[in-house]
Amino acid sequence: MPNYDFYLKKYLGNAIGSRAEFKRLAARAAERIGHAERLWTVTYNAGASRDLAICAVADMLLSAEAPAVRSASTGSVSVTYESGRAAPEPQAVREALKLYARVYNGRYQ
Repeated sequence: MPNYDFYLKKYLGNAIGSRAEFKRLAARAAERIGHAERLWTVTYNAGASRDLAICAVADMLLSAEAPAVRSASTGSVSVTYESGRAAPEPQAVREALKLYARVYNGRYQ
């Protein structure tokens, strides 16, 4: 599993702000990828592609955790956030995987 230095220097990520947060999100991302690997045939490109995929899914998980703005006003500044955003669907994980691997689920994606 990649570490925070890999995330910053190889993946060139900047959304995840701390080692502890990266460790938590990377563990969840690895679980999601493991699930995808059980559902589909995943063949990684050369090098550290699985680690890069973990970083991409970790970024995706972070954005899913961030509250989305439901509505905003400008006069007198008012912002309303959505609550309880859903976790990314397996298809979103597959799309992130496709950046670094070939995904086969009956046909190559």
